Amino acid sequence: MKIVNAKYGLEVLCEEGYTNAIILENPHTMSEFVQELLIQKDMDEEGNFLLSQDNKLLKLSKNIDVILDPFSLDVNNKKIISSLYSQMNEIANEDMEQIYHINTVLIKKMDEIVDQFPSIDIQYNEIWEWTGIFKMLGVYINNQYDRLVERLEHYLKIIVQFTDVRLLFFTNLSCFLTQNELSMILGIAKHLKINIILVENKEFSDILGVRQYILDTDNCLIIK
Repeated sequence: MKIVNAKYGLEVLCEEGYTNAIILENPHTMSEFVQELLIQKDMDEEGNFLLSQDNKLLKLSKNIDVILDPFSLDVNNKKIISSLYSQMNEIANEDMEQIYHINTVLIKKMDEIVDQFPSIDIQYNEIWEWTGIFKMLGVYINNQYDRLVERLEHYLKIIVQFTDVRLLFFTNLSCFLTQNELSMILGIAKHLKINIILVENKEFSDILGVRQYILDTDNCLIIK
């Protein structure tokens, strides 16, 4: 997987075993970079960013996520919950005998309730779906963790399980994690085969396997 930004001369190759960091020392460049990335992802518009894999262009809206605030990770957004319900539905439908039993019990109970209104013609749908049950029960993914590093680990696993996203941009993540915690998160991402690009405003201490693309205050590119 590769992401390119011709405006800044960036060509970032996501390779197994490596994490990439884009260092934007100019505040204006940082703001412009992140804003355009968000617009292309959220609005599905064309722009300076091009994402590709095996020489095939990919949509940013389907294949990346941009995390500005790691404390507000939404693991219950529509895309994730829809995928969760779909996978749970497949599992639930594997036991047809149990479904038949549940359906029989539900219809029997509904008939008992409806019979309490003899003068009113009450109808109901005898066909039901598990997704409706999940919604009724308010099934959701818990994301309450005391430590940010645990929340991030949980988020990475959810992204892999329930979405097609395989490239994550984190802005200034090093401000919230120790070097050991950051190394831990990057290691988990590598194990899950998900690519991370750290977008930082200053060069940080060397972490094994991190390749840095530095745009200095004059937007001159330096690769380390």
